[in-house]
Amino acid sequence: MSLFVATTLTAQIEAPQPSPSAMVKQTVGLTEVTLEYSRPAMRDRDIFGDLVPFDKMWRTGANANSEVSFSDDVMVAGKELKAGDLCSIY
Repeated sequence: MSLFVATTLTAQIEAPQPSPSAMVKQTVGLTEVTLEYSRPAMRDRDIFGDLVPFDKMWRTGANANSEVSFSDDVMVAGKELKAGDLCSIY
């Protein structure tokens, strides 16, 4: 008598996020600037004036905070940032 064991493997399909991640790299002068963010999806909504009132600050991105990094030391709004620093943008 043989014993057969049936094993079922199930793979989870990874559906796209409602607000997918994106990355932009741009050279400004000699410095490479990298911006990583999640793109908020409108999904048939009115964002400004409805979801976000006109007199309120809107946080850029969706999901995780947006981040920017630089290949060289830079000055941003009078503050020196060292190369490679990741700055969280709200």
